[in-house]
Amino acid sequence: MPRLYLSLGANLGHRETTLQTALTLLSEQLGPVVKHSTFVATQPWGFASENAFLNLAAIADTSLSPLEALAVTQNIERQLGRTEKTATKGYADRTIDIDLLFFEGETFESEALALPHRHMLDRRFVLAPLAEIAPEVIVPGTEQTVAQHLQHLNERFAIDRLTAPSAQHLEAFQRLLPQLTGRPTTFSANDMAQLCANPLTAVYFLSDEEGQLQATCSLCYATSPTGMKAWLEDVVVDDRARGRGYAKHIVRHAISAAKAQGAKSLNLTSRPTRIAANRLYQSLGFEQRETNVYSMAF
Repeated sequence: MPRLYLSLGANLGHRETTLQTALTLLSEQLGPVVKHSTFVATQPWGFASENAFLNLAAIADTSLSPLEALAVTQNIERQLGRTEKTATKGYADRTIDIDLLFFEGETFESEALALPHRHMLDRRFVLAPLAEIAPEVIVPGTEQTVAQHLQHLNERFAIDRLTAPSAQHLEAFQRLLPQLTGRPTTFSANDMAQLCANPLTAVYFLSDEEGQLQATCSLCYATSPTGMKAWLEDVVVDDRARGRGYAKHIVRHAISAAKAQGAKSLNLTSRPTRIAANRLYQSLGFEQRETNVYSMAF
């Protein structure tokens, strides 16, 4: 029996209940759902909304053709309260969205579906849940697995130095800094302006494939009689974007920047409890020093 791969999402109402109900209806009307991913929270793609999505991927065994399967999934969407489709109204909040991705070993183009969704396989909210349940499945029309597609997506990032204050960067500071300190932040637009004006501090941001700021770090420079030294500070990756390799990339960028500035050494401190971070630093060439670190708070 053909195996069909699907993507489901919802950002209105009782999202988890709706998705669980959709899985039940798919098993009843399409064919048994043999596996599905955990729920993955994502921000809306293609439009702005305060309502976050819950997404999941599912695998179903079905005897239906692609066109028949499409009719079933659209009927289930209507059963669950969705009355308008993206094709006519543009991207918007929705109670449920069910996309047919591909049959294993086949593509939908052969049947000229009115709404083919293979193009959605370059979207993280589709790939991340799908990689959880089918990492080694070959994506039709390519020679790569789902996991490889997700890895390529993780490598589509950019790292830039903060040179001028902006609302986007202020939002990123206010979102990321509490994840670093465990405390609410008081970081303001004035704080950011002073940071940008300081010639001895360089702040870097990493943005993902959609331009979202997902990580930051700071380089602080000081010149003394024994030479210029640099300190790596405030390395943080958004908790929703961890596991993508962003910390490694932004730290490597900081190392290169410090070398380019002529720093004699690059120093950092890291709490022993940050096991993953310490392993990363050691893997990138940082060595633990036998020294006492003293601090005086003002």
